Amino acid sequence: MSNQANVDFTFHNVGQGLFYSGRINNFNFVYDCGSETRPHLKKSVNEYIKNKLNNEKIDLLVLSHLHDDHIAGLKFFFDTKISFKTVILPYLSPFERLIVTLNIINLPNWFYDFWADPANYLVERGSTVVFIGNGIGFN
Repeated sequence: MSNQANVDFTFHNVGQGLFYSGRINNFNFVYDCGSETRPHLKKSVNEYIKNKLNNEKIDLLVLSHLHDDHIAGLKFFFDTKISFKTVILPYLSPFERLIVTLNIINLPNWFYDFWADPANYLVERGSTVVFIGNGIGFN
């Protein structure tokens, strides 16, 4: 009997942005999932789901910050019915989110829905949300 962990870490080449995933035994995680190159990002997310995830739930998603090139892949995950058990993201007050959103133009509607209330957006899709910073976690 071996006590060695089964591990797999992958840096997905998505161009301008970041999408990193890993698996430790049966624990799946994603660190950021975005890119400014949407077709390439969609392909990378789909390949990850097909080849690495085996249609399982992702246990943990960590979003380092909420710029498009770090969160754009959320839409592709949710479109394929993949959910995240727990999401860790930085806390921004409603005012801070408003200021950032006013400076962003020409993004898909889901992005603005996410920015309006990231916790609610993720909770409605089955996630538990934990904020880093001044906020609290929501179920």
